[in-house]
Amino acid sequence: MKPLFEKVLLSQSSFIIKEEQLDPFDIQWHIHPEFELSFIFQCEGAINIGDHFSKIGDHELLLLGPNLPHSWYGGLNKRPVSKPKQIVIQFE
Repeated sequence: MKPLFEKVLLSQSSFIIKEEQLDPFDIQWHIHPEFELSFIFQCEGAINIGDHFSKIGDHELLLLGPNLPHSWYGGLNKRPVSKPKQIVIQFE
């Protein structure tokens, strides 16, 4: 499957920081030319990065290179009161 292209809007800064609640925990297969540092927490699920597939635990820190297709999904929330979250830093 061909990944979707994500346009990252780096305005006056050379990086962007986002905090996202993931309900459902489903990040589509996509690609972008920026580096990405993602901290995923309050969730378990699976990741697909390039041709690598694996399960992830309750807390994951991922550093992705430019133009590397990736997605995460599934997500069994271990804390029913809290929703799965991620903090993402994207930079050139």
